[in-house]
Amino acid sequence: MSNVSAEEKLQRLTGQQIRAKFAGMELTDEAHWGEVFERNGTLTITSMGHKSVGKWRIQTDQLCLDTGKNRAEAATRFGSLERMWR
Repeated sequence: MSNVSAEEKLQRLTGQQIRAKFAGMELTDEAHWGEVFERNGTLTITSMGHKSVGKWRIQTDQLCLDTGKNRAEAATRFGSLERMWR
């Protein structure tokens, strides 16, 4: 377990920062699931071999995912988020 410096504390991201982090990226555990955030707003989800397509957008500094259910998730950054991307 590593020590967390003051600069690496959780902080809320703005909509612009969220878009910069997510657009064109894939978030995955590299084994069971993955979410591809296309630059055009398409969200491709793969989970346990099943693929589905939805949409993503930024609304009032929140990452909103439309996967058939309405939900909005606030995105936060802890240290270097880029390490999660592939």
